[in-house]
Amino acid sequence: MTDVHEHEHQDDSEVKSRTIGVIEADQHTHIEVEHLYDNATCPAHGGLVNKGVILVTIHDETPGEEKWASAMLGAADALLLADRITRAVHLVLEAEEDLPDVEREYLRHSERQGGGAGEVTP
Repeated sequence: MTDVHEHEHQDDSEVKSRTIGVIEADQHTHIEVEHLYDNATCPAHGGLVNKGVILVTIHDETPGEEKWASAMLGAADALLLADRITRAVHLVLEAEEDLPDVEREYLRHSERQGGGAGEVTP
């Protein structure tokens, strides 16, 4: 994650955290997404040496059973996770959509075409 160079870096090695979002999953569980980074800079290459990582933490604060789990992800893995979550959300939303009512659509189409609303045969 940190580049190796043959020269010194200006190092403020304190790791910093920027909270990107907190999602309340239920009464006792929340998910926190953070950007972790430091301020080590490299004048020879212009900019930060360490761009940072994404920290995803799931907190379970059930009384008497508090626990948490976290994962540090690089940019590529975080994008892959975001993509997979997006795909799963699309599947859930598609499953919630109402199926088309074929009979109703046939009757509506027939009425627009001037033919009466006759008996529908499958």
